Amino acid sequence: MYKNEALDKTQTETLARLHNDGYLNVNKMHIVFFKHIYDFICRFADEYYDGKLITMSSGDVPKETMAICRSIGYWNLWKYFSPMEYDKRFYQFCKKLIKKGRISSVDYLAPGTIIAKEIEYEEVNYGR
Repeated sequence: MYKNEALDKTQTETLARLHNDGYLNVNKMHIVFFKHIYDFICRFADEYYDGKLITMSSGDVPKETMAICRSIGYWNLWKYFSPMEYDKRFYQFCKKLIKKGRISSVDYLAPGTIIAKEIEYEEVNYGR
């Protein structure tokens, strides 16, 4: 899956910068994998999801993706994860993933579509 994909300009530059920074074990397959994770997180960059219960049609949202979405907030996610920010933010994103250590695709990626459900609550007024 990742072996046959060509690197775009940003990915090529990111790989070169990472090698210059001493991350010599990072290779093309890692960069392509990181791009898949980046693109997946981009799917959540919508303020519509704020205040809703988010799941995937295939099950739960992966835990690390959910942690990123919650820490940044759906309403701010586009500032870091969007096609407009990709050229500026991808290198830092890769560096953060590398520093985390072992990265598992099940922690970041999931098949299916995003399902957003309203959180049901009951409003009760307590009088004196």
